[in-house]
Amino acid sequence: MGKKSRSKATHARKPPPPPVDPLDAVHAAATTPAWLVATRDDAVAVKLLETLERAVAKLPRTSPPIPGPTDESRAALYAWAKDNGCACEHIKLESFEDGQTRVVAASNIKENDVVISVPAALHLRATDNDPMGVAAFARTHNLDATLALALRLCAEAVADDSFWIHYVRCLPSTYDVPTFWAWEDVARLRGSASFRRACMSRCAAARSFVLVSRSLGEEASSALSLDYERWRWALGAVQTRQNSLGGALALVPLWDMCNHGEDAGASRLAEDGSLVLMTTGVAGGEEVRMDYGDRSAANFLLHSGFVPPPSLREGADTATVDVALPATPLAALLARFLDSRKVPRAPAPPNAPPRWRGALLRMVATAGGAAHAVPDAALNSIALAAGADNKADATYLLRCAPDAALSPASAAHADRATRALAAATAAQAEGYPVLPEATTAHGRLADALVAREKEMLRRGVCKGKTA
Repeated sequence: MGKKSRSKATHARKPPPPPVDPLDAVHAAATTPAWLVATRDDAVAVKLLETLERAVAKLPRTSPPIPGPTDESRAALYAWAKDNGCACEHIKLESFEDGQTRVVAASNIKENDVVISVPAALHLRATDNDPMGVAAFARTHNLDATLALALRLCAEAVADDSFWIHYVRCLPSTYDVPTFWAWEDVARLRGSASFRRACMSRCAAARSFVLVSRSLGEEASSALSLDYERWRWALGAVQTRQNSLGGALALVPLWDMCNHGEDAGASRLAEDGSLVLMTTGVAGGEEVRMDYGDRSAANFLLHSGFVPPPSLREGADTATVDVALPATPLAALLARFLDSRKVPRAPAPPNAPPRWRGALLRMVATAGGAAHAVPDAALNSIALAAGADNKADATYLLRCAPDAALSPASAAHADRATRALAAATAAQAEGYPVLPEATTAHGRLADALVAREKEMLRRGVCKGKTA
């Protein structure tokens, strides 16, 4: 046998590469896009989103589908709430549109009357100890409060004897936030600052699934029927319904089924811990709504799954504009720095090792003080306070607190910041792609937000935001 023949035989016997763990593939795909806000490249975002969708599609489906509410489950929820001390005689639960639930006045309700009062014992909190040990697990693994509450909801969903089972059975089977959209519908948000944030939300859901399922282990995950679809459902419920009550996140039966209406009603926490909803007056048979607060249309879409009518409140409805810091090498430098240290490209958690923070601070100073790409808002503030303001090549020097209005780090840079916002606003107004008419409900939601943002930009009602 000649050399070539021996070479071919050797190559033929080479074992195939080991199969890729589906969780590893999802984690890899979901971690990379976490820096898209810094890159601000919609074309790259679309490709990465497609990669994530392919990885998620290969995950096994092990949980039965969530059925969604029925007339029987609504009646059972109402009876359970009333039997456990909920004051709900003024309302009833009805099906509407695609089988979802709305709260309707059973009779005329006067202004300032108590519509619903839900006692604290009915609030579902992840911090309360439970038979399945979710609270203890969350504390041991230092789970984020939202993830802990989602995991608690997963546990309640598989326990037929759960105290909250009637509430769980009345939750929707799916949600209208972008985490549940087909990626083609998410891509219709291109040009909007909300597009990258929708991508980040999908990435965060996938990353958290990998984190929680690996922390639980195969046996516990199987006991909870925890697959990606079940996890995404629980995250959707928590994302659209959670409220901070007495310092802890909670889901509140009946109360959280009220839809939004501007100036429709207000809630307060009573001294005994009950959550009380009061209204501006509702006629019998009309829907009981509550005011979700001053939020932009983008915030409503990303966190609640709908685009409300334009707000009449001054400053409540604004478009968010990504303000880049052009000609600064910080984003690329920081990415390479993290790669060299094998640090995941994801927002730095509050408990990030101090050596990362110190190294990042030194790098910010070396790169000229433009702190926009540092993955932690508090770290950004520290960097600016530590001397970024005296760097001659720091062009804009903007504070980087998430969701804060654009503000200069010093009065000396106010004019530059104003010009930066004006330039970014003009660029974004021209950056929306021309698309054919949407054919899906979620596509139409995306188009509604884009249309609203275009109007806000035309009127100059906007705020700047850095990464």
